[in-house]
Amino acid sequence: MAAALTASLLGLQSGAADTASTPRDPLTAGHSYRHGVIPFRGSPAQRRPAERTASPLVYGGGAGNPSIGVTVGQPRVFLVFWGSQWGTRSTSSSGYAAFSGDPQGMAPRLQGMFAGLGGNSEAWSGTATQYCENVPQGTQTCSPGTVRVGYPTGGALAGVWEDASAAAPARATQAQLAQEAVTAAGHFGNTTAASNVSTQYVVVSPTGTNPDGFNTNNSSSNAFCAWHSYTSTSTNQVAYTNLPYVTDAGYSCGANAVNSGTAGLGDGISLVEGHEYAETLTDQNPDGGWLDAGYLESADKCAWQTTGSGAMADVPLTTGTFPMQSVWSNDANGCLLSIGTGWSGLTVFSGGNGVIYTIDSAGQLHWYHDQNHAVGGGANWAAASGAVIGTGWGGFAQVVTNGGGVIYALDRSGNLHWYRYLGSNGSISWASNSGAVIGSGWGGFSRIVAGGDGIIYALDSSGNLRWYMHADPFRGSATWANGGNGTIIGTGWQTFSGLGSIGAGIIYAVDASGNLWWLRHLDPIGGTAAWANGGIPQKVSSGWAAGQIVPDVTDCIET
Repeated sequence: MAAALTASLLGLQSGAADTASTPRDPLTAGHSYRHGVIPFRGSPAQRRPAERTASPLVYGGGAGNPSIGVTVGQPRVFLVFWGSQWGTRSTSSSGYAAFSGDPQGMAPRLQGMFAGLGGNSEAWSGTATQYCENVPQGTQTCSPGTVRVGYPTGGALAGVWEDASAAAPARATQAQLAQEAVTAAGHFGNTTAASNVSTQYVVVSPTGTNPDGFNTNNSSSNAFCAWHSYTSTSTNQVAYTNLPYVTDAGYSCGANAVNSGTAGLGDGISLVEGHEYAETLTDQNPDGGWLDAGYLESADKCAWQTTGSGAMADVPLTTGTFPMQSVWSNDANGCLLSIGTGWSGLTVFSGGNGVIYTIDSAGQLHWYHDQNHAVGGGANWAAASGAVIGTGWGGFAQVVTNGGGVIYALDRSGNLHWYRYLGSNGSISWASNSGAVIGSGWGGFSRIVAGGDGIIYALDSSGNLRWYMHADPFRGSATWANGGNGTIIGTGWQTFSGLGSIGAGIIYAVDASGNLWWLRHLDPIGGTAAWANGGIPQKVSSGWAAGQIVPDVTDCIET
């Protein structure tokens, strides 16, 4: 009675998703408030491969009041270590909160993971940013300009609280878990809808407890490792995760899923919570976000995957290395973790059709080919990928490609050089006049962008975008449209720190705040100042850095 009275005084109400009357799968039977449930590894309820690929995710139309589908803006995660059982607080060697009642170091590991997400433009967090809200129910692909899941630039960790006011219940109910999330929101001062629109609370129960029946009837079809949901008050909507002390379940909740021996005993901490975090991003108020026809969320479709490009693996973050699972990508039609590692510190640019060139610190030019570029599902690198196809490339200030093996390289004296790579599968073969100077006086451009068909966009020091057309891109003579004089087709472009084109006049631009914008030049062949939407940029997503703009200039062709 006292608990019910407390909930009533706080205005606690069930979220829309909490009141579903029919179970959607065995994991939610009798527990309709459970969403994004990660089942016991190896249990009868573990997702079958067919469930992962049967259908794409579609938008559910939003849920709650006001309606929320996905986490927009900078994601914020508040960790709540519930109960006096966590013991005495101290500080770990990494500067994180540590507790004497945390034998497996779950608290520091969770803090490290969330602090590291979004650092150094890591790729794991990028998959979720393809999903959006404020689009029609049933939408499968988000068009440019839609409001999307935010990228956690600089880290997702927003706060840590040990609620030691009382012992956590031995077997907390869903209502008690929801109440603890609301209490945490109040503790952190997040008492309005606006303060929680990009926020989630992870309610972490101490070892030896069984929140919502965790680790009790482990042979049943609805044995679980964690789930997420949301609840409402009279003034607020609170997204939260029920995260038990997952190492208590050992193998069933991820122990040694990625790493062997004692080093892997805590693998499940980041695997399980990473799962719930990703699903809260893409379905913050269930079931208003992104689910497939079988009500699986973005991480459900990839849970406990051990093979292929979406297999569980260690993901390096700025704060350490963490075992993570993949997340479903509609764009790739598969589970994505990342498509490669070890690329930090390289100059990277696309050669089109899955070819990627890199320049290392020694000035060597390397060739790579992703054979899955057209179908997605993670990279499938050609055997010769990484082959050195040239040397002496470290002296160029900027290098861009035009497709068809054509490379334009701007040296530090302002000369523009033409190259054409004729090799295949990483062999060393170049056009005989490669390296020819086809233009001078280009040193004043802060950025040059190849637009395909010999088109080059150049940003000058005054913020003017200039159009050039190299009239002989495949043979390399110094022949230019308009006598080589750049035509100003736009002004005010100095606000953009990164530019790239996928051809057909389509340009992506990144501003100083990390927002990605879409623009389209309507006359890339003639060079007049004609733009779609009157030249007003359309915001695509956020969380980008200039170095992330590595477009394939052959993606779009003007017809």
